[in-house]
Parts: sequence; structure tokens; C-alpha cells
Amino acid sequence: MEILLFNGTKNDLEIMCNLNQPILLQIHAENEKLFSNCNYDSLEKKNYDMDLITEHGLLSFFETNFLRPHSFSYPDYSIIMTSTDYMYHISLRQYFLVNQGRANVELVPPINIKMINDYYEMKFSCEETDSEKKIPIVLKEGDCLFIPPLWGYKMILEEKTSVLSFNYKTPMNVISYADYYAMHFLQKINTKYKFSQKIEIKSPV
Repeated sequence: MEILLFNGTKNDLEIMCNLNQPILLQIHAENEKLFSNCNYDSLEKKNYDMDLITEHGLLSFFETNFLRPHSFSYPDYSIIMTSTDYMYHISLRQYFLVNQGRANVELVPPINIKMINDYYEMKFSCEETDSEKKIPIVLKEGDCLFIPPLWGYKMILEEKTSVLSFNYKTPMNVISYADYYAMHFLQKINTKYKFSQKIEIKSPV
């Protein structure tokens, strides 16, 4: 397994993504506002999910047609400012763009990962693996990494680093992982919630 280098059109990127191998590409000047408004120096030093991105008026900066799949998709964007543990995803497309600083990424092919699935929260992690099974790569500012579904990955961010996450799901992609969503549904309906007994305090007469 190796990391593919990309330099082509949007159609070329779509074809390469279907090979299910990691792809390294460059994104620079055409996304000037994305780089200047969503980086480490411009924001509070915390991770931003889709809700926070929308609340802070940053959503429009993420709407890049170059990364978005041709087919109808459900986007989910985030800004990462802290290192991550090993995880994997089941989306059609997952890109990580470094817009400030440097990130050290460790990739693990699907055949070598041991999955740990939290179906209730739909969060998927994996165990630490042997170093000879990892593919290391250093991402600098402007580097964008495509990680295929079921590939394990871990990101170690250097000081003053921000990474933008572009995640896309499609209806067919969701259907292809129907077993994951079925387990999510079953865990949701089978979870019992306990509420503490309400205590009424009466004021003295």
C-alpha cells in the first residue's frame, strides 16, 4: 500500500478516490478565505464541530466544489486543533487539510486494524498497531490528505496547528454500511435512561 500523489482535475480526483488508497493533494490560493478565517491564529483554541462552524459564520468558507463528490452528499465539516487517537470512518469521502502548522499522520490499511466500534455514538476507533504496519506522512500547510473508508489513522499536531476536516456521505454510501446504522438504531432504542427521583422541598409554615 502507498500514498498516491494527485495533480489533476476534479474528475481525476473522483476516479482516484475510488481506488480506495490514500491521496495527497495541494490546496492553496483558490481557498484564501478558508485559510485566513479558519486557522489556529484566527479562532479560539478548541475543536469546532459543524454546529460551531455554523454558529461562527464559517460554513460558507468550507463549501468547495472541488472536494465535494459529484453525487448528492451530506457534508460534515470540522476544525481540529488537538491530536487524535487512532480511528476510522465509514463515509464516502474524508479529507484533512492543514491550513496552519504541521501534522504527523499515521495510516493503517484496513487489513491491519482492530476495530473498536461505538455504535451508539457512531464513533469508530481502532487499537494501536505495530509500527511496520503503519504508513507515516507529514502534512504541511496546504497539504490535503484523502483517507478512504475503513483505513485507520492517527493525527499528531505540532504547536499552533489547525486541520480542516471535510466529510461527505451519500445515500448509497449510507446503504452500503447499513449494518452499522442498524446497530446504531438498535442501541438507541434499547438504551434505558434512569432519572433520579424528584424531591419536593416544602417551605416551613
